[in-house]
Amino acid sequence: MCVGTRGGATVAVLPAELHATAVVGFCPPTRPHPTHAHNTRAGSIIEQLWGGDGRVYQFVRTLSKALMGKVKLAVACEPAGDTYVVTEPPQYVAIKQLYRYCVDRRVTLEGKPVREDPLGEVALMQYLSHPGSPHVMRLLGFYDDDRCFYAVYEYLDGGELFDQVAASPPEDAAREYMWQVVCGVRYLHERFITHRDLSLENAMLTSRPAPGTVKVIDFGLAAVMPALPAINPPDEKSACGEWVGVGEGGGGGGCYLFICTTPTPHSPPRAVGKAKYMAPETFAGRPYDGRKIDVWCMGMMIFVLLFGIYPYSAPSSVQCRYFREIEGGRFLTMLLSWGFGARVSADALDIVVRMLTVDSDARLTLAEVEAHPWFARQRAAAEAAAAHAPPFGGGGGGGGGGGGGGGGGGGAVGEAAPVGRGPAAAAVVPPPSSFGLRGGAGGGGGGGGGGGGGRAFDTDDTMSGH
Repeated sequence: MCVGTRGGATVAVLPAELHATAVVGFCPPTRPHPTHAHNTRAGSIIEQLWGGDGRVYQFVRTLSKALMGKVKLAVACEPAGDTYVVTEPPQYVAIKQLYRYCVDRRVTLEGKPVREDPLGEVALMQYLSHPGSPHVMRLLGFYDDDRCFYAVYEYLDGGELFDQVAASPPEDAAREYMWQVVCGVRYLHERFITHRDLSLENAMLTSRPAPGTVKVIDFGLAAVMPALPAINPPDEKSACGEWVGVGEGGGGGGCYLFICTTPTPHSPPRAVGKAKYMAPETFAGRPYDGRKIDVWCMGMMIFVLLFGIYPYSAPSSVQCRYFREIEGGRFLTMLLSWGFGARVSADALDIVVRMLTVDSDARLTLAEVEAHPWFARQRAAAEAAAAHAPPFGGGGGGGGGGGGGGGGGGGAVGEAAPVGRGPAAAAVVPPPSSFGLRGGAGGGGGGGGGGGGGRAFDTDDTMSGH
């Protein structure tokens, strides 16, 4: 990780591991962001964060622990005479406080070495937050002092999407949630970024100002796509790569990316993400297309929202007999034998089976997911809204809308046959019971940071090595 300046702006180098390509400098060159913070203290406790851009935040409480620090709830303040007072209405934010000692040495608070690069993630968030998407968590500011770095994010206090599983959401609700996730991922892919760790735990809900809005979070494992278009790149080059302008007119009003052309120590493919959401090609350590593994992860999210269980314990035919059925092309047959065809529509079964196709070349693309009949009403509502309103922040994908048709209970065997390998038969294997979610053993990560479920990042069972 390197930090430097260009055009008056601080930039950070983000090493990527996808096809030996790296991305650097996610920062608008025409808008230098503040680099220093001043704090007021009461004893050893920092009460306020004073940013170099004039913003002031009052700390409220600690939400959760992070690998290299903690995440705190804070509220924005505004000047009132000789002092600062909380804005009305209150504007809450989540501030991730990272200790320089840990960041510089790549260790956790307990001294354990880690691969995660939090400043690289901040650099990525700077890039993704301009212009931003209503379905991707935004970075609002980044500051530092002699002890810590402070990354200010919007506060998402509606809990994880995973929390909705316990309520057994109807198909229409699951469809609306997932359409918003798809919109967020579309924005990432349009910006040449793949998430690689999508899960129900890495999607958060808001309770204000727009209740029920879903936002994708946690970009610690995100990577640049293997190829980026050069849009009027500056002439400057270095020994290890070149600057590429991205956005409005290249460098003018957009951002700069730095594309490394030399191999990095972590360029070989490796397993990333959570084992139960991981695409089989990444679990096996094979080369992969990051866009296709994002589709697989979203297929798993849909499955868990609809049925309340994971279809396998690991995406490996050696380790899990359920996955052998999926790999053998008997996924639909297995689901129908479990009675799932009577619980959801035929379109729901169809999109799940097609998104969870082991052969990545035959798996749905993101564009095909958006065009699938299961999302017909959400897609129509989004197109109608886009025709009458400007996009969020001047860019990015808009959210869904519409209740969605084809609710539960419609999926007969014959209706779903086009995606299967023959009619339903007796259960090849019994339904899973050891890694269920609703009312069963096992289950995934729980709610967000303390007090209200607000959270900025997920640090549970993510795998950064195979």
